[in-house]
Amino acid sequence: MRQTRDDLVRHLHDEIDLLRTSGAAFDDGSIVQAKILAVRIRVLVHDTDRSKSLLRQLRVKDGLRFIDTSQTPPPPGAVMIDAGLASIRIGFGDGASTEYAAPLGSRDRRPPLPFRPWWSETVLDDDEGNRFNRRDLVLGLAHTEGGAHVSPELDRAYAALARSNSLGFGFGSADGSEFTDAGSPVPVNVRQIAWELQTTIEEQLPQLLTT
Repeated sequence: MRQTRDDLVRHLHDEIDLLRTSGAAFDDGSIVQAKILAVRIRVLVHDTDRSKSLLRQLRVKDGLRFIDTSQTPPPPGAVMIDAGLASIRIGFGDGASTEYAAPLGSRDRRPPLPFRPWWSETVLDDDEGNRFNRRDLVLGLAHTEGGAHVSPELDRAYAALARSNSLGFGFGSADGSEFTDAGSPVPVNVRQIAWELQTTIEEQLPQLLTT
């Protein structure tokens, strides 16, 4: 039996509710929620030869212009600390930590994008010359890291980013006596992607979310 449009709209309500709930839990410190967010993003936008995304089934995907909070490239000669869609929150004082953080709505938006460039344009470069787009980051968590599947092997470039700190970031103590690996930037980047997608839908499809 084919799902009706009303069925699909109810699914959209559920997906937005899951983005909100898992996003809030992530912001409260539950980093594992990034895996749930990755699966929800996949359900909403990822199309393959064998499956259609929810936004495609609702016939709204091509008309959306997706919020883009990627960093503007620096002018020639300038240096930019690149954590992709993430920010770096610097802690001060005893016990304070420096860590990746999702800027959510606090970062300026660039001009919105149709889906294809939003999904496929590079948002993060690492020190090994690997380039990552939103699709790489989301499906890395969803397909290999336990969001929907646990893969026996990881893509080499993704493994370098998520396991071996290929961004090269580390945080040192004020006196230089300690140095902490920055860890994986993937969960925080996926949190920001979830925020971009959720906000895009809330702002551009209010008629579907209020029915």
